[in-house]
Amino acid sequence: GETPFHLYVQQSGLEYMKLIDLAYYCLLCKDHPLANQKKIRLEELRRCTVVINSRQFDRWALEEMTSTLFNFQIDDHATVMVQKIFTQCQNRAVFITPAYYSRFLSGLKAIPLDRNWRREYGIVYRKSPSALIQRYLDLAREFYAL
Repeated sequence: GETPFHLYVQQSGLEYMKLIDLAYYCLLCKDHPLANQKKIRLEELRRCTVVINSRQFDRWALEEMTSTLFNFQIDDHATVMVQKIFTQCQNRAVFITPAYYSRFLSGLKAIPLDRNWRREYGIVYRKSPSALIQRYLDLAREFYAL
């Protein structure tokens, strides 16, 4: 399966292969006051409604956001639907997420968050994978040039 990296993956006895490392972006409507920024500082979001899915963040990043932001909302529904993110942003909210959502929301601006936060994603699999899974892993290594 594909998963963000978590320490419990190492402790589970499973193998993990890193695929990508994503920066965090702010998704916002094109007429938002911050839409022309090259990067957005967390402090600039104090006057904004900020929405996140907490499962996409490490604990230390969540603590920094909650101590910095005033209007901070967590949406931890099992699936954060693309349409829901679009609607929140059209209602002037800023959605902070790893960069993978940005390519699905062409009607929104995706501006890097000015933090060195990264979200690592990879594949988790058992130590002795089947031949079919091994072929998949080999293809992933080739595709991601690992």
